[in-house]
Amino acid sequence: MDGSTDDESYRLLFEAVRSVPEAGNPHRTRMRRIAGFWDIDVDIEVDPVLTIAEAHNIACKVEDAVKARIDGIFDIMVHVEPSGNKQVEGYGLSEDHFTTDR
Repeated sequence: MDGSTDDESYRLLFEAVRSVPEAGNPHRTRMRRIAGFWDIDVDIEVDPVLTIAEAHNIACKVEDAVKARIDGIFDIMVHVEPSGNKQVEGYGLSEDHFTTDR
């Protein structure tokens, strides 16, 4: 009920993640509208040998990139996973759900 089917907003979010070189594979993405504002969750993958501080810095860059492209963000949560993570995650969207002009 609170989800979004706004393809363009998802495309902007994936574009924002791609703009951060150290961040990859945006997935398990959820964008919800709350009183006209966005509440966003996105998982990204980073190099598994990074320190927690380095991975956190990348997540902060992703947050800033998303906020620069999408107006009206109430909250954004960027979850960091190691590259190549094979855990099965049953919800949220990835770039594979959309056709993009890359």
